[in-house]
Amino acid sequence: MVNITKPDLNELLEPFARSICAKAKALKRWANDERFRPYRARLRKAISDDINQCTNYLPPEVSEAALVKAKKLGRDLFTANWHNQSSFDSKRKVFQWEHVVPVRSLVNLCLMNPTVPRILDVLLSKAKMAWILKREDQELTKRGYRSRREDPVAAYRECGIVLVKQRNGIRE
Repeated sequence: MVNITKPDLNELLEPFARSICAKAKALKRWANDERFRPYRARLRKAISDDINQCTNYLPPEVSEAALVKAKKLGRDLFTANWHNQSSFDSKRKVFQWEHVVPVRSLVNLCLMNPTVPRILDVLLSKAKMAWILKREDQELTKRGYRSRREDPVAAYRECGIVLVKQRNGIRE
């Protein structure tokens, strides 16, 4: 993963925002039309897929526990994403590439006000990725936070997961 500036990130995410916006507007138009019922779920899934793909561009946060494990493996998780995980976690058994705000919540936020600027804002301000350990992911699931988190910060705190950010090569 390359360090991307905010203007570059805007440019990378804008096509996703446009695609999501078009799908969200179609969903809104067809919300009460039974002829389009079979297509609504597919459109919603396509929006989820767009969100999953665009989040690969976002700089991740890393849990403190994942940082310790990654250091032992000689890996910098701040430069990794799901696509290159198999190069350092071959069977994906140690680390979890995690949406801090679940995709379902991001989809709902995008559907609330389907305009390209609003969706781009959701992608830039709400979509967050994190590397956590599988055991931390299991704790989130055990406590009912698998795909629903009203307050992601509180959910992570309750599960004892502390996320570390990196800005300009400096960990915060």
